[in-house]
Amino acid sequence: MNQVITLTGGNIRNSHMYLTGFMDQFPKSTVGGKNRSLIAPELLTIEFAGVGSVTTDIDGTKRIFRERAIQKQFFEKHSLEEGAQVRITSINDFLYRISVV
Repeated sequence: MNQVITLTGGNIRNSHMYLTGFMDQFPKSTVGGKNRSLIAPELLTIEFAGVGSVTTDIDGTKRIFRERAIQKQFFEKHSLEEGAQVRITSINDFLYRISVV
């Protein structure tokens, strides 16, 4: 997978990015329910360029990575604003890298 996401103002304010158009490219076992009590059986490792990595699942109802704190750090580190683009690159089925386009 090599997907580009254009961030919205809501993405920046709420520290997340929508995965809607390509949810089918993630393993189904990494998609959980609407809250932490319904976490997926398997987790992804997401590397955020210049910030670090996190282990998380995908909130299947919101279609976002559940762990948001590191996303906030990533947005702040790179001074991202509405309209900025980020790239999600698959390293393998359970490891992804996010970088600024």
